[in-house]
Amino acid sequence: MSIEIEKRRFDITRDARQHLSFAAGPHFCLGAGLARLEATVALSAFVDRVVDPLLDNDSLRYRPHVNLRGPERMAVGFSRLG
Repeated sequence: MSIEIEKRRFDITRDARQHLSFAAGPHFCLGAGLARLEATVALSAFVDRVVDPLLDNDSLRYRPHVNLRGPERMAVGFSRLG
């Protein structure tokens, strides 16, 4: 499978195991810091607007990877955006 297939189209159902992420070493993405900052700003703005957030504990799944431990799936509901 090629990673290049429909690279300009966002597909939330794609196989995320084939991503390149920010890479490492000489191939490390120069925009990684900016991308992380943009994600932080966007998520902070969203969280500031969410009213009555509620974590769906049944949906919480963790990644099995030892080095990159974190949620693989985490559904959060809310009553409205303020």
